[in-house]
Amino acid sequence: LAGAREVRGEASGGGEALGRASLSFEDLPWRVLIVRPAAKQLTALNAREKQGALSALHKVAGGVWSGHDIKHLSGDSIPSSLSLYESKFTKGARIIWTVG
Repeated sequence: LAGAREVRGEASGGGEALGRASLSFEDLPWRVLIVRPAAKQLTALNAREKQGALSALHKVAGGVWSGHDIKHLSGDSIPSSLSLYESKFTKGARIIWTVG
């Protein structure tokens, strides 16, 4: 996947591109790939928002794809062959993701 980076190991709100050490992404059933523009937006978030986004990504990587903050997206503009989801991590912020 061109222009994507994989979230591996541990991540938190500060430090390098995605940060270090509070949520472990090792041994989770799913890998998370983040396209470059999304990674740039993630690094620009404040510490609280970044922690919320990483927590939402951790749920996705752990296979938690249902609940009040995750919904399956559908509609006329979304092809039926595309499994598109939305994860809410703040009142107005969302992560749009797909499986595959």
